[in-house]
Amino acid sequence: MIVIMRRQAGEAAEQAVVRAIEGLGLRGDVSRGVDSTTIGMVGDVSRVDKDALSMYAGVVKIPSVSDTYNLAHRKLHPEISVGSV
Repeated sequence: MIVIMRRQAGEAAEQAVVRAIEGLGLRGDVSRGVDSTTIGMVGDVSRVDKDALSMYAGVVKIPSVSDTYNLAHRKLHPEISVGSV
């Protein structure tokens, strides 16, 4: 799960979100871009209340991200596949 914030939110707003994430026992990784700042949550995100986090200043959205987006992942295709070279 990631938190996308307006770039103009400022460092104080970013740190408030990071502290909230760390208060849940997770790690928050901040990546600052040109238009927005993304804070990635590392750990068990099942106890994250998206509604509570979305109330912080500068938060635009909180999309869920999972490894199932990687369609070649072993979880989606557990059978062994062998190709000829």
